[in-house]
Amino acid sequence: MTSSAVHKEVVAAYRDGVDFRVLGPLEVVENGQRLDLGGPKQRTVLALLIAGAGRQVPTGSLIEGVYGEEAPDRAHRSIHTFISNLRGMVGDVIERRGDGYAFVGHRAQVDALQFEDLVGRAAEGRDPGQARELLRVALELWRGHPYAEVEAHTLLEPEITRLHEMRVAAIESRVDADLELGRDRELIAELETLTTEYPLNERFRSLQMLALYRAGRQGEALRAGEKTRVHLLEMGLDPSPELRDLEQRILSQDTTLILDLRPSVRRASVLVADVANPDELAVLLPEERHRLISSQSAAIDHAVATHSGKVFAQRGAAVYAWFGEATDATAAAAGAQIATARWQPRLRIAIATGDVDEIAGGEVSGPPISRVAALVAVAHGGQVLLSSDAHTALTSSGSAGVGIRSLGAHTIPGMHADELVYQLEVDGELPDFPPLRIGELPPPLPISERGVLGYELREDLGAGPYGEVHRAYQPSIGREVVVKLIRPEFANHADFIRRFEVEAQLVARLEHPHIAPLLDFWREPDGAFLVMRWLRGGSLADRLGGGPLPIDDVDALVRDLGSALDYAHRHGVVHGGVKPSNVLFDDDGNVYLSDFSVGRLAEVGGDSLARDVKQLARLVDRCVDDTSQIDELLAEATTEPGFPSAAAFVGAWVAAIGSTSEAPV
Repeated sequence: MTSSAVHKEVVAAYRDGVDFRVLGPLEVVENGQRLDLGGPKQRTVLALLIAGAGRQVPTGSLIEGVYGEEAPDRAHRSIHTFISNLRGMVGDVIERRGDGYAFVGHRAQVDALQFEDLVGRAAEGRDPGQARELLRVALELWRGHPYAEVEAHTLLEPEITRLHEMRVAAIESRVDADLELGRDRELIAELETLTTEYPLNERFRSLQMLALYRAGRQGEALRAGEKTRVHLLEMGLDPSPELRDLEQRILSQDTTLILDLRPSVRRASVLVADVANPDELAVLLPEERHRLISSQSAAIDHAVATHSGKVFAQRGAAVYAWFGEATDATAAAAGAQIATARWQPRLRIAIATGDVDEIAGGEVSGPPISRVAALVAVAHGGQVLLSSDAHTALTSSGSAGVGIRSLGAHTIPGMHADELVYQLEVDGELPDFPPLRIGELPPPLPISERGVLGYELREDLGAGPYGEVHRAYQPSIGREVVVKLIRPEFANHADFIRRFEVEAQLVARLEHPHIAPLLDFWREPDGAFLVMRWLRGGSLADRLGGGPLPIDDVDALVRDLGSALDYAHRHGVVHGGVKPSNVLFDDDGNVYLSDFSVGRLAEVGGDSLARDVKQLARLVDRCVDDTSQIDELLAEATTEPGFPSAAAFVGAWVAAIGSTSEAPV
């Protein structure tokens, strides 16, 4: 079962209505919106009921959890009031049972119960690939420490401990499945994090030693075992027989520890289908965007399966599939375009042919994947492009009735110089498209997950010219974060190395209420990463999908962002990329400027400061409906000495709004 299939199955399991989240701060969400659960005592009542889901929780236990040993005389009446309030919010999932109450919601409504069910299903199956995906989806439900911020006078401690132990066991099982699939190299960094986080867990240490040994790093595997031995001896303990046995087998180079998972090399045609212009997604409402991508993905899945292909990855809105024959790939591409012709924006599709490696678990790698990603980036919506290798494979197959036209030679980054590009003619599509979109960024590549010390990488949030962005989990603190992985070609560049740490320190020192904080950073050979706060309220790009914003909202936005830029500039930092996707909101609607350029900042000076402010001005233009009078006043302000500075821009904005709006500023 693929990752996307598991996610679809999980989403389908949810009932319409209210979802209860306890694997982190207690939350109740209805149709994507968090409900106000009232004060801390009322939240404690709900938490205790969810922890005892399906069972009676006596009123006396609720009183003890809320008040401890000093319950007031009116405690029973207060509990009944809390229950009444909660039922008014969440419906009949709370019912009276004897001298107490019970939570009777569906298991799929509670993240902790869904976590248990997914872990159980993974344990029942024999397919390591399916087990890995089920466990990965289960672990992604965790947002922090269970029942965080709920005070229940120790009554929740047993449940919290049980969930933590289940999570550790689920991680062990997922790593086991990964090792069975031959993903030893990808696991090394993650296992270093786990053995640091859980130094007495011999299972994690054994898995780390095995991964290192299979990756050809016998000496490091033995040194890792020695770390645990020393740590245990300091506590007066001996290593387990299992750990000692593994250490001896590695020392004697036991060949039975090595899996024979050599990749199967074969000639194949790789297809990638992606949204025509990713920028067009930003103007869609979130539900429209989700509906579009889901519908297009389903059509692609059907077309691929119909023509003997196999979907092997989905990254963002891009779907990757491979076929044994080029004729099947082109038939699937044409079928997908025809099936999705009524949806906007349209799909862009590309096909490249070459040698690919397929290993256990369905992973596919090889040069055609990077080539096809580079090729699809230059396509237009509704267009199907073929590489020269794919064209050769198609014509040599003797297939009749397939229309192909040459688009000439083009220099496309990531492909051979002067690549001959061809276009597949699809029924119902106009044969002529605008010139290829040379220079556009390719979709994220379907690479294996990489570990970052101290963090568990989760959802792929997208890729830019300098790196990839992931939602991640920091187990030591129990919080969700965003990790930006810098591409090796930049992380190893001499100029980047000179500037990265200095600039990261500058950004990390920015303490402003409207600047998203940089929490951590690191650089090593072949990589660097930045860790930022995870803001779950979406971006300004999402909000602009619904059209211009109310003028009061824009006014607050300008003041907050202008203040943030002015503060950063006064501390020697420029942003370098102020745009709607970098303006984020938290759950309460507070705005933050995020993603300051680190390692590639322009020199701090008039030009770079002015560029930031001009980008902010363009952002404001996108937020308001009628900008004619405001634009005129701002244009006049640019002639004033010292402009454009962030402070001067805000002043000009205030003057413009004051003369165009009836509302006082």
